[in-house]
Amino acid sequence: MHIETLSWQKQRAIYLHELANIEPKLLGLLAFRIYGLDAGSSFSQLSQGVSVLRRHARRIFINLPNTHIDLSHAGILGVTGIGVSMPSQDREAPTDSLPAVTTRLKRICTGQNAIAYFANVSSPNHVNFLKGQGVRLIAGPVLYPPSEDPGPVRALSLNEICAIPRATLKTIPA
Repeated sequence: MHIETLSWQKQRAIYLHELANIEPKLLGLLAFRIYGLDAGSSFSQLSQGVSVLRRHARRIFINLPNTHIDLSHAGILGVTGIGVSMPSQDREAPTDSLPAVTTRLKRICTGQNAIAYFANVSSPNHVNFLKGQGVRLIAGPVLYPPSEDPGPVRALSLNEICAIPRATLKTIPA
């Protein structure tokens, strides 16, 4: 969800109303990713939004545009994880900026008591580097082919979710 959804009272109320219609047994499957943060974002509103969303999902992640956003004065936001997209320079081999971004992200996550994650990882070399640095969540085309997300959304029943074949998921070699 975009940060603006949480920032405006009317949009937040509409979103929470829709979340209230979700079957309670499916709420455990929800994980929110909040994106759209920038240097001027209100972290107090973000913290309030996270506490409101906590009733609906135990896992809430924040996607930062970069690791130069200062969360040290934001207090504990109460999120499960904080992450960034891979630096866009050289995606074939670990670059000089990747270790710096990883170090800053881990420092931010330590201060927030959160898990570090990277999105848009496209190289096995990057996966191995990030795993070696202790990044616990990794997503991207190296793990599963890209899709047209965000795309049309429709409600899925629990039976449809459980019927997704496990063979469609690729695993990372150890």
